[in-house]
Amino acid sequence: MSHSNTDISIVVPVYNESGNIEPLVTAITERFDASGMIFEVLFVDDGSRDNTFDALRKVNERDGRFKAIRLKRNFGKSEAYMAGFGLAVGELVATMDGDMQDDPSDLFKLIDEVKSGVDMAIGWKTTGKSSATKFYLSRLFNRMIGFMTGSKLHDLNCPLRVMTNSVAKSLYIYASLHRYIPILATSQGYWVSEVPVANRERLHGSSSYSYSKYFESFFDLMTVLFVTSYRKRPLHFLGPIGMGSFLLGVWIDAYYTYLGLAGIDKMRNNIPSLLLGLALIMIGVQIVLSGLVGEMISRELGVGQKHHEHSIRTTIGLDDRLP
Repeated sequence: MSHSNTDISIVVPVYNESGNIEPLVTAITERFDASGMIFEVLFVDDGSRDNTFDALRKVNERDGRFKAIRLKRNFGKSEAYMAGFGLAVGELVATMDGDMQDDPSDLFKLIDEVKSGVDMAIGWKTTGKSSATKFYLSRLFNRMIGFMTGSKLHDLNCPLRVMTNSVAKSLYIYASLHRYIPILATSQGYWVSEVPVANRERLHGSSSYSYSKYFESFFDLMTVLFVTSYRKRPLHFLGPIGMGSFLLGVWIDAYYTYLGLAGIDKMRNNIPSLLLGLALIMIGVQIVLSGLVGEMISRELGVGQKHHEHSIRTTIGLDDRLP
């Protein structure tokens, strides 16, 4: 944990949320001032094209507890989270969205859950705020993820989270892996629990979430399954595939070779099948060799090594924390 006297750092990615900055700042200030907790808010402007960063600058001039990070372009939530986590000094680190659909009051439920002994507490939005189709698609997708990963959590993508600083610093997320932060934390041995939270309507702006996100999430899930189960042993993933292809090719060639040698069928009639078997053998060997190369690379470079290169353009109130 951090030795700072800051109780909690709240990381808030924002993209074109100029109209929601002031209401969110007011809501956070009222809730946390009443709690007596020492807090800071790290807004991460993910390449906004409106006046979001100007609004953040004005807020910081008024209240130094609200700080800001501006990325060079729109990288997505994963990069925004990594930038915020890297500069957070609170004993606890929280995340929430900047669209006012998350109630800051719910963070205290998650804080109490972490203080009870878990490493991370996440929100569980039990009701949908958008169309029924998207709500039930989300439920279906979460159940599918649970089936494939063994996770018992109901709402993996809820942006409301509270975790210890050590958990936040241990995460390495990129692309769209922010959706699977609880699974990535669990794979490292951390305890994760969930608490029902509110789900409010957006006040300003429009959501950028589309149905295509579900397709993207599927491929991200494949990445998560690989990095959580096979990142230290890629041969265990590629080996069975390669051996399966190799043995199938051997069987095909052996079978048609037997037919030819036994005089049951002419060899020239089965040349396409023999070539298929040969191709499967070669593919199998290549896959196994790729797994072996992956093993050597993982041991040489260290699969646990993380990169701290964040595309930060500028910051407000955080210059003393930059390298």
